[in-house]
Amino acid sequence: MSNVIIRQYKSTDLSQCISIGKELHAESQYSTIQYSPQRVTDELAKLDGINSELFLAEDMNNEIVGFIYLCSSKCFFADVRIATDLGLYVKPWYRRTIVPIKLVLAAETWAKNINAQSLVLGVTAPKDPEKVTRFFEKLSFTRWGLFVRKEL
Repeated sequence: MSNVIIRQYKSTDLSQCISIGKELHAESQYSTIQYSPQRVTDELAKLDGINSELFLAEDMNNEIVGFIYLCSSKCFFADVRIATDLGLYVKPWYRRTIVPIKLVLAAETWAKNINAQSLVLGVTAPKDPEKVTRFFEKLSFTRWGLFVRKEL
């Protein structure tokens, strides 16, 4: 598992990204909504490295075993850039390894490179959000805000 590399998305990764995206979807709070491979395709076509980026964790068999999908924008109220994730997923077998740490560190490096003032990572894990929050705290993130949701 230490032979996992973190790298940026390439167009040749599309089919694996659609597949692993489906795994994330099945485990997520959005699993009741129909999964759209076309939506994944459309979003990945828009990656530009500044407003959005996708880092992949790839094992020695060239299998994508995790990803972090990021975006950034200027604040509404200040001329600063904030980076955030739109999805972080690691296949179950790799979750208690270095892979999630490597993905978060890649996100931090990207955020610094685009001159973001901060990196905000959401915790929407339906099974154990406290465990995920503790993972981020070990990487020097602090609790900040809270998500609420209402089905319409």
